[in-house]
Amino acid sequence: DMACLTSRPACLTCCAPVQVNNAIYYQFMDDAVNMHLLAHGIGVSWPRFVASSSCRYLRPFAFPSDISVGLRIARLGSSSASYEIGLFPLAAAGEAGELAAVGTFVHVYVDQTGQPKAFDDTVRGVLSSLT
Repeated sequence: DMACLTSRPACLTCCAPVQVNNAIYYQFMDDAVNMHLLAHGIGVSWPRFVASSSCRYLRPFAFPSDISVGLRIARLGSSSASYEIGLFPLAAAGEAGELAAVGTFVHVYVDQTGQPKAFDDTVRGVLSSLT
């Protein structure tokens, strides 16, 4: 299963009149992961941080364009979740175009001291829906 979200870059995210800056791809990934979690009730009461991330750029996004972000859980541990993320431009008909970037994103859930903490059944259920 994969969750899909759409986004549109703001003009300030362009490094040229027609191309979205590569750093914004990370924003798309972060937004997609956190929007999914928030939409399913996983908010700030479950603290987490990004332990690692990566992005392989395959082609640029033009500005303005709508973007579809697909995400799934590649690995689910006891206190961490590893996401695989695909970024796609949306065609005028709303269909996803050719893959533009592939990313990874690892969240580690932590306690008040910043130490890894096993997530509960609620978090595991939301994350498991993407495996």
